Amino acid sequence: MNRIRRQCSILAAALIVALGLVCTMPTVSHAASVKKVKAVTTYQKAPALKTGRNQVSNASVHRYVKYTAKKSGTYVFSFSQFRSVPAKNPDANLGFVTVSKRVKNGSSHTVNNIVVKTNKGHSKFLYVSTKYSYNRYYKQKGSGTSNYLYTRTATVKMKKGQTLYFKTYFTNARHSYAVTVKRK
Repeated sequence: MNRIRRQCSILAAALIVALGLVCTMPTVSHAASVKKVKAVTTYQKAPALKTGRNQVSNASVHRYVKYTAKKSGTYVFSFSQFRSVPAKNPDANLGFVTVSKRVKNGSSHTVNNIVVKTNKGHSKFLYVSTKYSYNRYYKQKGSGTSNYLYTRTATVKMKKGQTLYFKTYFTNARHSYAVTVKRK
């Protein structure tokens, strides 16, 4: 009987030590991998997106964010989860995203929209909508380049150090959306 008690107490002590080690282990938070970005009104001060998932908040009808390629290659930008801030019920809004490059214009610089490969063809404008608008009004119309979709992708070949600027226009001034950046 004493032997069983001794073994149980040793087992209990080992369990307490193991539980203590598990409780002190660092935790991995998936929420920390999402970069939060506040878009700005001028491309010159546009905040940078990171490779991976970004959550963008936009306090105006149109504002900029940018991405600079760390390596040459083909990059895929996925825009999704558009919603008004504060969210309206139902949130029936829509807009579009443009992709621009910086170009020299005489003695100054400006940005010009470029044609990108989208998930439904090639276009200068990535037409987007809230999930409610897409399901209610646009889902039955198909998914061409001129239709509003809940998720849009832009595929662009970039050189190392090249910067692209993304400008969103949305019918409700304040909105947020997600951008996922991947290198193929």
